[in-house]
Amino acid sequence: MIYDRILTVYDLTDGDSPLSRRLIGGRSYYYAEQEVFASRYYAARQSGDRISVLVEILQDPQITRIKSDLYAVLGPVGCNGNVYRIAQSQYGRNDDGLPVTRLSLVLMEGKYDILKS
Repeated sequence: MIYDRILTVYDLTDGDSPLSRRLIGGRSYYYAEQEVFASRYYAARQSGDRISVLVEILQDPQITRIKSDLYAVLGPVGCNGNVYRIAQSQYGRNDDGLPVTRLSLVLMEGKYDILKS
């Protein structure tokens, strides 16, 4: 598998209203896009989600694991692409035996600003 695209993971700040919340942080990973099969798609639909993209990133032992309550943008830090909510994180190994994280991403309906430092 070739990890040739960049995904950036963000956290969402707390705020008084949804309009005051911002995406902060921003840690980039190389990823490979995978196919969303019917079983994963329908399992997500039963829980009220609609999986848009499934990606796989190499796991870095120096970094804490990516949780399912974070947000992602398919692009480098500062990219103003579509914002996805990480609906599910699965940890395992790829075909080469390397530790990977598979992220199920749901396209957000609302717009979020990325807080730039």
